[in-house]
Amino acid sequence: MRGWPIIVLLLLAACGRTMSDISAQQPGVDVAQAALRGGSPQTALQIAGHVLATAPGNEAALVVQGDALTDLGRMDEARASYTAALKSNPLSTGAEIGLGRLDLATDPARAEAHFLEVLQHEPRNTTALNDLGVARDLQGHHDGAQSAYRQALGINPQDTPAEVNLALSMA
Repeated sequence: MRGWPIIVLLLLAACGRTMSDISAQQPGVDVAQAALRGGSPQTALQIAGHVLATAPGNEAALVVQGDALTDLGRMDEARASYTAALKSNPLSTGAEIGLGRLDLATDPARAEAHFLEVLQHEPRNTTALNDLGVARDLQGHHDGAQSAYRQALGINPQDTPAEVNLALSMA
């Protein structure tokens, strides 16, 4: 008789979520990020669009949308998405990095400013440090670039992009 209350609780807990509840849910930002990592920017863009249809100011979805648009070569739309993410959250790391990467080819000094903005709030952000190094290399500031790469490697010694970029900068 003592076991009945426990069995009843277990049965009630098992009834909490049904398969129809799970299948009715839309994929979220985490699924869009996984699609991007898997090399499917079009899928990520569609999923982010579904999220933004119900939550237009969703910062994470705006950043994923910007990343997917960048991968698809739609730079003006990506810039608009990152800008909207910054309006939603002025401290958006993903949006600042995205904008910085868009600026690398045309305005490395402006790109550097975006990466420095990230580092003011997240000084151990290895992505921002690596990208900062790239921006500085593009401006011919190789000592500053190498310093940024070394700082990234000091945080994460297995940061392959920083390691490769440091070697290229030194060459």
